[in-house]
Amino acid sequence: MSIEVHSSMKSIGDNSYDANSIISDLKNIITSDGSIVMPAFPLSKCLPLTQHDLSLGIKKKCRWLDENHDERTDMGIIADIFSKNSETLKGTGQHRMAVWGKNSVKYIENLMNFIDDNGYGLLIGVDIRRLTAMHYVEGNIPNDIWPKLFAPMNEEIQKIYNQNEYFIVTDLVPKYAKGWLKIQDMGEKKGLIKKGKIGNADSMFFNVKEIVSIYENELKHNINKLFNI
Repeated sequence: MSIEVHSSMKSIGDNSYDANSIISDLKNIITSDGSIVMPAFPLSKCLPLTQHDLSLGIKKKCRWLDENHDERTDMGIIADIFSKNSETLKGTGQHRMAVWGKNSVKYIENLMNFIDDNGYGLLIGVDIRRLTAMHYVEGNIPNDIWPKLFAPMNEEIQKIYNQNEYFIVTDLVPKYAKGWLKIQDMGEKKGLIKKGKIGNADSMFFNVKEIVSIYENELKHNINKLFNI
């Protein structure tokens, strides 16, 4: 099979696991006849917030890195180590993915290929808001709806932080994210998401196309209710 993995090592919180052993276990299970996909966004770990940042309502601040950086990122240590492996193929751009296995080139070119191949999702200590594949049906969101999904950005924030250089969050759970969590809830109620533990981390396993199809349907037919707008 092919699998898209998003993870939080902190949530696993078990000394018997480390990032390398988890990657090794995944490769042994999937084998090189399958593929493993993880995010490789060149986005720094969260930066310390100044008092002025806090006064402006900033909740999270990261910096976009050069594509050839050698820093830890906000993707997590498992994804960071995976993406640096010599056997892993890495895409380009801010929203690039890293892929190991049989269909590396195919999935790097377009993650929709992964979805259409009935790839699976594995979320370890994180929720649906990390699932990159969800973005691939968002062509169904009209342009006039997008501004309604996030809190307006303070003009002073925009003056201080160039949006091409920084990723700024002023609302940790905007309407957009709440909509995604509704999709997760729908998937659970339909019995499409299998839950379990990896270490101490609450984890989920599911067919990505089944979950993404729910999102696509809601965007087409119930977008106002989904995002409460």
